[in-house]
Parts: sequence; structure tokens; C-alpha cells
Amino acid sequence: MKILFKNVTKYSEENYNQFLDFHASKFGLKNLLYFIFVTLFLLWFIYLEIKENAFFFAFIIFLGLILFYFFYYFKPQKEAQKSYNSPQIQEEESFSFIFYEHEFKITSLKEKKSVIVVYNELYKIFDTENFFYFYLDDTHSYIIDKKSFVKGNSNEVSEYFKRHYFFKYKKVK
Repeated sequence: MKILFKNVTKYSEENYNQFLDFHASKFGLKNLLYFIFVTLFLLWFIYLEIKENAFFFAFIIFLGLILFYFFYYFKPQKEAQKSYNSPQIQEEESFSFIFYEHEFKITSLKEKKSVIVVYNELYKIFDTENFFYFYLDDTHSYIIDKKSFVKGNSNEVSEYFKRHYFFKYKKVK
């Protein structure tokens, strides 16, 4: 397979913090609206159950609301903290990204383990000023530093994804 582009990105605390800021700006409002909708929906059911004197069911729905708050608020924080404290970030591990025509290969330079991701399996590709964020879904992504290309450059990568995967690619200012 012909290598189109190659990048070696160091996962540092600074890069990860920039990613967290970007992620919050992109998905924060959507998550907040979802949170408000589910809360109002559950509160409405609690109201209906109390109105019908079904206090036990109202209590069960209230417990569901508490569980929803717990998983909605604490679980993402715990996952972000776990990622932040991971050896990849704390030890500033470097990853090699080799881009082919229909897929890319990520290799941990420390552990020498590789993963291949097909472009069509990506959720979104965000092109920011300093980084590309290749999202696998709305919570998992790869951070690719634009300054770290050893074959090709960030402008060529942008053009490639804009041309071939325009439905997933988004330029962000």
C-alpha cells in the first residue's frame, strides 16, 4: 500500500487539554440539551405518579433520576480524568500515524502496538488550527498534531479529506 502521509504526534498534557476544550465547545451544548430534556421528562413522570398517588413509582423514577445524574455527570469526568492520568499523556507517549488511501495505522512508538482504522468507520474529522481530531464516535478520538508531519503536510491532509470524505470532514476556526 502506498503511504500518503505520515505523522508522529506526542500526546502531552497541553495537547490533551486543548482537545478537552475543543470537545467541550463542540459537544457541550448538545449534551446539556440532552440532560435538560431527560430531566424534564423524568420530572414529568414523577409529577404524574404523585398526582395519581402512586408514591412508590414516583420514588422509583426519582431513583432513576438520581442514577441518571450520577452517570451523566460523574462517569464522563471519571473517564476524562482516567485518560488524563494515563501513561500515554503523563509520559508524553508518541504515536505514529500512517495514512493510506482508505485507512490509517496508529502505532504506539513505546509499546510497538498498532491499530488500523478505516476512514469510513470514523464518526467525524475535525480540522482545527493546530490539530486534526479523528473521532471514532462522539466520545473517543485520536489527536493528530499538524506540525508533526514527516511525510506530506497538514494542508495536503486537509485537502485529501475534504475531497474524499467531505461528509465527515469539518474545518473549525
